[in-house]
Amino acid sequence: MFGSDGPYFVDRDAPYWLAGLGKGKGKVEGISPLKPSTLPAAAIATKELFEVATTRPTIKALAIRAPGRTKTVTAAQLATWGRDTNVDVRRAAILISAEAADRTLIVKAVADPVADLRTAAALAIGFSQDPKLLVHLGKLVKDPEGKVKEQAAMSLMSFAIDEAAATMKANLATEFGPLFVNELARKDPKPYLSRLAEVIEKAQAPKHWWGGSIPWSVSWKILFAYLKGMSAAELGTAANTKLLDSMEKMKWFGSSEPTSLYALYVHTKMTARAKAFRDLIKKAVSWDNNIYFDMADKNPTNYLQ
Repeated sequence: MFGSDGPYFVDRDAPYWLAGLGKGKGKVEGISPLKPSTLPAAAIATKELFEVATTRPTIKALAIRAPGRTKTVTAAQLATWGRDTNVDVRRAAILISAEAADRTLIVKAVADPVADLRTAAALAIGFSQDPKLLVHLGKLVKDPEGKVKEQAAMSLMSFAIDEAAATMKANLATEFGPLFVNELARKDPKPYLSRLAEVIEKAQAPKHWWGGSIPWSVSWKILFAYLKGMSAAELGTAANTKLLDSMEKMKWFGSSEPTSLYALYVHTKMTARAKAFRDLIKKAVSWDNNIYFDMADKNPTNYLQ
């Protein structure tokens, strides 16, 4: 109960806390944000929790995590727990040191031979929202252990794009490239058009992934937003025709995207392309999309919002 209203207590909830802790700056796509309460529940029981934190290792680790947001943990306590022989206790100390000014435990854990401690470092960097630690996330997203690099990428996504851009650009060749390119392309997709098209065509997604919005769907929406205001002449250029070709190759999972693309063709009077795309969708999906196409024929602008 004392730890449940903060990010340090339940590992599986980390994506939701990271989505909320970034002060709205970063975007963990498709994840509903959790916001810490103003007054942590553990604030009324720090004395008792720290007493419990001297007993059995499993209970001790939980008792360390619970008051993490109360800012009552001392540097001496962190140092002591950081040297504990039990991995769970050391991991707890690393996590809650995100609240401390001293980042020693986090930085040291980045290179720890124990994967669980490197994972804790990755999460703690995200929880801290300290941009000076981004250089360490750049190392951790290439970690040999799947869980470590997954948590590192997740933390990186929670930072403001202006802070995280350099680290994301340096790691576009990693399995998290589809996620990073989407974030980089939100403000200005032009430098990333071919990469977005590749994500769509190959239905790319990380092997180690916490979930959320489908990456190639996000790439598709970014490209659609980029193209939808163009005229038929602009859409007909070689570069944009190639982008449209890629968008038509998406691994479809619903009616919205194909209907919007069809509506764009109708709106710009690309009649031949509209007909060809309608025929393509008839073969590509398991449902009958004609009812939506018929509505787009009547008022295509409804689907270009």
